[in-house]
Amino acid sequence: MGGITIQAWALRYREQVAERASAVLLAATAARKIPTRSTILPILDTRFPGRVLEAEAIFGAPVPIPGTAAMHRLFKSCVMSRNASADQVDFVLSIVRSCSPRVRAATARVLVRLDLGDAAANLSVPTSVIAGEFDRLLPRVHSEEITAALDKAGTLDRFTMLPTGHTVNIEAPEAFNTELTRVIQVGAAVSRGLRKPGITAS
Repeated sequence: MGGITIQAWALRYREQVAERASAVLLAATAARKIPTRSTILPILDTRFPGRVLEAEAIFGAPVPIPGTAAMHRLFKSCVMSRNASADQVDFVLSIVRSCSPRVRAATARVLVRLDLGDAAANLSVPTSVIAGEFDRLLPRVHSEEITAALDKAGTLDRFTMLPTGHTVNIEAPEAFNTELTRVIQVGAAVSRGLRKPGITAS
């Protein structure tokens, strides 16, 4: 949600980007076509003509998520990766379950029809993108599309693929934190005038 929010902000307030940010990190995010690219449910096959409506009906229903062992296994398979530990799955699932079913459903209905286009191109500061190789919720095609927009705009700093599912920061914390630290350093260099905003890293 954070990456989507940043893109939406850049789309609407492009002139504020360089004023309020010195570098950006987008992790496991998307800009559009979420239901038609997601692979978490077989019923949401790309050939199914009503895929958007189907996704809206399934994920937009305000139904509580149980904390059963079966849900634990399903959540790990659909959202995370086979390498995720039981503690990691428990942690992420607890966050999802703590959200009000009504709020979660309303958010899902918005995301199903989300279309930010090439909003990432408005990020006029060095921007790094991280994707999960086994992300079924927001497959790597989303990150690759965003990366292409940034590259065309000249603000792509780095594209990183981690061997995780959707929760890249939880499943690969060391690699994620290493990249986050690097992005912070890039931002600091931009703020001090040691690096110009919008210059793609070599």
